Amino acid sequence: MELNIQAIADEKIKAMHESGQIKASIETGVEKIILKSIDDALDGYDLRRTIKKQISDNISGVINDIGFSAYNGFISQKVKEITENVMREDVANKIQKVFNDMLITKHDGIKLSEIINGYREHLFETIDDEDKWEHQHFTCDVDQKEDGNFTWYTIKLSDQLLSSHEEPQIKFRILVYGENESAKICGLYLDGESLREKFKLGSMDDFESFLANLYFNETEIILDLDDVDDDDYYDINN
Repeated sequence: MELNIQAIADEKIKAMHESGQIKASIETGVEKIILKSIDDALDGYDLRRTIKKQISDNISGVINDIGFSAYNGFISQKVKEITENVMREDVANKIQKVFNDMLITKHDGIKLSEIINGYREHLFETIDDEDKWEHQHFTCDVDQKEDGNFTWYTIKLSDQLLSSHEEPQIKFRILVYGENESAKICGLYLDGESLREKFKLGSMDDFESFLANLYFNETEIILDLDDVDDDDYYDINN
């Protein structure tokens, strides 16, 4: 007896279509894709582009292969419902949390040594062990330069050891007048771009958001240079 695989597949697809199983599966799949797309977007990707690409890559091809063009309108409506109704409050809450963490929460003052230690802890928690073994060292440099009655402090931070001409992932500057022992961050740069000129909502990690908070809130930085830990070695054994 000859087994007609195509006929069996066609019959099964038809039965799934008539029972509503395909429609339910698409509805669940689309919602999962959109939820993931929104999470990705808030971590630094463009929301509309990500949703469009995810839908195109994961749904449209399947529907075209099955041949049920009538589902196109259903998918479009489902995307509209989720993005405009179901997800609106969730997205708003996430965006509000980003703003709260970055701008609303204020610090009365913070030591430079605490900032440096915070960056070191951030690296140890987020960098993979494989990368730690490969790089061995990171950049944690505090440069001091006198300019008349002013003193410039330039802090450079990167997850790898950099040469003097390479741009660090994070750089911020503090300008101190006279004998003052604290001052505000007067410039913050992420990947070489000034945060004052290009504000990257959603693309910053927790530590970058913390620095943005200090910068925009003009928090006083206490320059306890003697307590700043200049160790730049990944503690790989811990």
